[in-house]
Amino acid sequence: MRLAEQAGLANVRENHLRAAAAWDVLAARAVRGDRLREEEQRRKAESGLTA
Repeated sequence: MRLAEQAGLANVRENHLRAAAAWDVLAARAVRGDRLREEEQRRKAESGLTA
């Protein structure tokens, strides 16, 4: 976000903001995937299944 604030040209600023938003989405997906894998691993462990 700092790069976007420092950018003098509006199109460069918008490009930085779009890139930051895309990385936020990717990070959220990764966190969700990690959480789902942990939950499934825990569920399998509780039911006696192996991964």
